[in-house]
Amino acid sequence: MLILTVAVQSFVYAQVSAGPKVGVNRSKIYISNEYLDTKVGTGFHIGGFVKYDFPSFWSVQTELVYAQQSSFVNLNISNYVGSILPGTYSVISNYLHLPVLVKYNLGNTGFYLEAGPQAGFYLDSRYRFINKYVTIDLNEIISDEWNSVDFSVAGGLGYSFRNGLTFSIRYCHGLTNNFVSMKKIENKIRSAQLSLTYEFKIRH
Repeated sequence: MLILTVAVQSFVYAQVSAGPKVGVNRSKIYISNEYLDTKVGTGFHIGGFVKYDFPSFWSVQTELVYAQQSSFVNLNISNYVGSILPGTYSVISNYLHLPVLVKYNLGNTGFYLEAGPQAGFYLDSRYRFINKYVTIDLNEIISDEWNSVDFSVAGGLGYSFRNGLTFSIRYCHGLTNNFVSMKKIENKIRSAQLSLTYEFKIRH
C-alpha cells in the first residue's frame, strides 16, 4: 500500500507530455534451423506516445505504435540435386506495439537511456516469393499461423532538442516464438528502430 501510494502521488505531480511518432524498422525473424537462412528487411512504424516526467531525471513513456516488420527467408536445400525454387521468400508482418519504457535523462545534455517491456499484438502478414525471373504472391497459399501476442524487451538511446523534437534508436529483442507450427524450432523477431517524435506539453 505504501509503494502504491508513493507511485500514485508521483504520477499526480509528474509533468505530462504526448505526441506523434514515426520511423523506420530494420527487422529479422531469427530461426534456429540450418535449412532456413533469414535476412534483415525494412519496414516502418507510426503511432503516438504519452510521457510522464518526474522531478528527478527519470520518466516513464508508454506508446501505441503500428509497426511493419519485414524479413527475408532463403531455403538452403541444395543437396545433390541443386536448390529447389532458388530465390527469396518475403514476409511482412504487421503488429500493434504497446511498449512501457523507463527513461533516464543523462543530466541536462539532452541524451537519455530507455528500457522496458513491449507487447506486440499480431494483425496480419503478407508473403511473396521473389527471384530474378518472377514475383509470386503467396498470400492465398500460406495460412496465418502466428501467435497473437509477441513479448519482447526494448532498450535504446535518444536525444531530445529544446524545440520538442526527439531522435532515438531502439533495439527490440523478441522473447516468444511467433510461428505456431514451429513449436520445436526457435523463431523470434529481432528489430532495430530509428524514430522521430514531437513532444507537446500537456501538464506542467
